This record gives sequence, structure tokens and C-alpha cells, in this order.
Amino acid sequence: MGVIEIYKLAPRAAFHFGLRGVGVEATESFCPADTLFSALCLTLRQWESEKKLENWLEGFPPLNGGAPPPLRLSSALPYAGEVLFFPKPMAPANLTEKKQQSQAKSLKKIAFVSEGIFRAWLGHEELNQELHPDNLLHGGKVWVTSAERPRREDVRDDLTGKILMWDEQTLPRVAIDRITYHSAVYQAGVLRFKAEAGLFVLVEFLGDAKAERDRLTTLLQVLGHNGLGGERSSGYGQFELQDPETFKDLAPSKKNRFLTLSPYHPTWSEVEAGVLGSGAAYELQTRRGWVGSLEGMNLRRRAVRVLGEGSILQHAGVAPQPSYGDLADVTPRDEKGREVLGHKIWRYGIAFPVPVSVPLEREEED
Repeated sequence: MGVIEIYKLAPRAAFHFGLRGVGVEATESFCPADTLFSALCLTLRQWESEKKLENWLEGFPPLNGGAPPPLRLSSALPYAGEVLFFPKPMAPANLTEKKQQSQAKSLKKIAFVSEGIFRAWLGHEELNQELHPDNLLHGGKVWVTSAERPRREDVRDDLTGKILMWDEQTLPRVAIDRITYHSAVYQAGVLRFKAEAGLFVLVEFLGDAKAERDRLTTLLQVLGHNGLGGERSSGYGQFELQDPETFKDLAPSKKNRFLTLSPYHPTWSEVEAGVLGSGAAYELQTRRGWVGSLEGMNLRRRAVRVLGEGSILQHAGVAPQPSYGDLADVTPRDEKGREVLGHKIWRYGIAFPVPVSVPLEREEED
């Protein structure tokens, strides 16, 4: 294991993170790691040079021959005050059968869990007492412990009085045709955070920690000024980078299964070794989008399938081994399969693994 640090992105404006298969009228409530990595790559290219970007990318698999990458990024997930929120694990929570049945709809609706719930869930600790209606926030999409439930009045919605640490809204926007000057009204989804809330990223440094830390800090500071996500021309996506802090491991390290906190693109060798084998529970996602570099902004990246955040995977091999994934080549091609850009386009697909202690069903029976 490398050094893990937490970076908090304190918003100075609203964010827009596009939803899969939906236009700009909706937004995600977090920023996937592949979106963040693409923004870091574009920033490095613009801030320094294309050669510096190429050199950095050569440290990641598959360009480095499958060796460990210099760092691993989690997706940028929500925080409120001192409470961090994580994707709901795709493994059964330790609840009684009666609780599981009576709260089946509530459990299905949950998208994020607090750090306290997350640690208990992955450690297979009993959660019956915490699954209470008062601890289900944001319309049941967020589950917190009684101790973590916000007490401040400034996080309550003015209209409903319910606890609301962030809010997804749809706002009208106007686009002006540059030739005819005709206007067109459309809706854009925005993500706004309450005071003392924002996004956090976990970073595990596996190589030269100081050099990678210095580079990442600089890139995030520039990105905070330029904006992260969509609708940046309207001032969205700006944030202030907080000083990083060392992060305590989320779970014991010697486990055969892991949960990923970032979209994961397993290599063929990892698939053949059984990363999707017994005990795996995952969501397949199709990632696509437009090229971000100036010379290819009218081109779409090739689609790629990844495993979503919260997926439970089996470490490749019999004993616990590092499972990394790689960068997927999504460079646009023409109808004859020829690349249409002068450089490669890569999609980040390296897992951010958290060990899982939840037993398999057969283990519970033994």
C-alpha cells in the first residue's frame, strides 16, 4: 500500500457533471475519477506541454507494461462538514432477515452512505439500529449514522425543512447563435453544496510521492480556477483546494475482495485470473463523451465499458494481489478503423480498491 491522502475541493460555484444517456438538463452528484483524470491531463498539457503529459501518461498501465501506476484516484465524492460520503457497497449489509425484508425498498434507493456506515458495512458490523428513517436523508438517497446526522440549521431546506447538504437543480439557460443572433432556451442541471460541504478525492501515491504530490497539487489549483465538469463558460466548476491530509485506511488490507471507489477497467489478464469471479457484484457502465483537446472537440471518444463505483471484485489470483486496471484507448477512428487525431485519447480505468470483509453466503453457512 502507498501513502493515501485526502484532497477536499471547497466549491466557489455550482458544478455540472453530465449523467449517462441524459443531456445537460441533469447532473450527477459527484465527479467520476475518469472525468477528473481527463481534466488533469488537459490542464497538464495546457499548463506545461504535450510532452510533459505524454511522459506522465507513460507511467500508467498499459503504457508502462502493466506495472503499478504512480498514483490512484478515487472519484470526487461529497462531504459535509467532517462527514465523508461513499458509494453504497454492492454487497449485503449486515442486517437481520426481517430488517432486510421490511427495508428492501429503502435499501435499494440509497446511493451514498456516510463514512461510519461505509466502514461498518465493509467490516460486516451489525447495522440494524442505524437503519432508521431519521438517518435516511436526501429523499432516502443518503444513509448516515445517528452520530453523523447534521444538527446545523443551515443545512435544512428553506421550503421543506428537511436536511439537504447539497442540491441538484435545473436552471434555464440561453444560447445565442453567433451568426443569426437567434436565442434558444434550454435547461441545465447544476449541483450546489451548502456551507462547509463539497467534494473530496482520495489519492494513493504508489511512486515518487513528493513529485506526484507536487504535480497533483499544482494541477488541482489550476483546475480550481478553470473549473471542473461542464458549463465552465458560465463559471461553473470552480473550487478552492484545501490542504491535503493523510487519510486513515478504510479497512484491513489482507482481504481477497475489494470495493472500488473509481470506475474500473480491468485488464484481460485480470479478467482471466478471476477478478469477476466468485463473490463479485458489480454494475457495468458505458462511458463515452466528447474529446476535450482543442484539435478534436468536434469528435466523440469511443465508448468503453467499465465497472462502476461501489462494485465488489475478487483480487486476481488465489491470494490477495494488486488489481489495478488500466487506461482504456478511446481514440476516435474513422470508418476504416484509422485514428483521426495526432495523439491518443485515454480513459482512466484504474481501480481505487478498499478491502471488503463481508463474507460470501457459503462462508456464512460454514
